[in-house]
Amino acid sequence: MRILICGAGRTGCHVANVLAAVHDVTVIDRRPQSRLPDAAGVRFVQGDASDPSVLIGAGARDADALLAVTRNDATNLTIALLARRRLGVGATVARVNEPRNRWLFTPEAGVDVAVSTAELIARMVQEEVTAGDLVTLLRLRGPGVAVTETTLPPGAAIAGAPAAAISVPEGAALTAIVRSEHVLLPERAGRLRAGDVVVALCEPGREHVLHELLTQPSGSGPTRSSVAQRPQRVEHDR
Repeated sequence: MRILICGAGRTGCHVANVLAAVHDVTVIDRRPQSRLPDAAGVRFVQGDASDPSVLIGAGARDADALLAVTRNDATNLTIALLARRRLGVGATVARVNEPRNRWLFTPEAGVDVAVSTAELIARMVQEEVTAGDLVTLLRLRGPGVAVTETTLPPGAAIAGAPAAAISVPEGAALTAIVRSEHVLLPERAGRLRAGDVVVALCEPGREHVLHELLTQPSGSGPTRSSVAQRPQRVEHDR
């Protein structure tokens, strides 16, 4: 893949070093190339990445993906919008520096994936310290389909039901069961157990419906057998 990275700060340099091992990487920054001492094999273009002529000169028209990772949110939004709407870059990733600006980073603004360090840290902490709570790991294409995980709490009614036989709510699809250090497809996971982490794809607004099904206490809703006997319904995002 041909990847453009806009911003040669610590984040941009690190990402460039990682991606350059398997991709064709070009870095754009206003400052001299000396900011990339360890990026062997990475092409460098000095200039303002929010200038369309600079992006074109760096090869944006032929790029498969663009990462806007400067320290300025307005700059990252401008770059992403130019790349997506004017230059036809296939995929855009933008760094969110200020969490309160997160709502601006949408597909309509040219951002396919918004990355916020604050959000990532919060999710990691939530994942480690909560049991049985819903954790949204990633949203695909802005507000679209979400990748979620739910840890089955002790006493969950769904425990004991075959993972592949669960009738999930419309707009959701189980994708994997994480058990200990193993990642299993639902049809190979057998019966669910307390402590299993259920990974799923959910359409907007369906996350909490699936969460309630997975965490409902035994005796407060559908029995284990009735859940397992209903035909499975899997929705595919297109």
